[in-house]
Amino acid sequence: MVIRTSFAVALVLSLVFAASALGAATRAEYIAQVDPICKRVNDKTAPLNKAAVGAIKKGKFRKAGSKVAAANRIFRPSIAQVAAVPPPAADQSLISSWLDLIRHVADLNDQLASALKHENLKAVKKVSKKGTRTFKQINGLVGTYGFQQCN
Repeated sequence: MVIRTSFAVALVLSLVFAASALGAATRAEYIAQVDPICKRVNDKTAPLNKAAVGAIKKGKFRKAGSKVAAANRIFRPSIAQVAAVPPPAADQSLISSWLDLIRHVADLNDQLASALKHENLKAVKKVSKKGTRTFKQINGLVGTYGFQQCN
């Protein structure tokens, strides 16, 4: 009986791991797998982003830069977590392009943090414009994809 139970547990576990390794068969399954990753990151970074905006409004640029950097240290690793989830075959190219843009956002966040820490307002403005353009590209690419958190 113990051998049968152990075999059954092993079989179920192997099927679960095989299914997760294959990734999502549908867009809805993909969203269901990656949106929770984004939610965790959004929940952790929202207070830091809010603090950065508040610091900027008060002219405390170095503090704002530190908050942006802290948020990006949480955000950047999540990209790899999302990228590890294989998208549906039909969406492979779309998701690849989206992830490239998200990686670019992380790079821009690093540039923004540095510019703020150095109180280089000209660079802050330049990076902010690039960020706005990138977010418009992201929205154009996946704005109607169905994400609730990864947008």
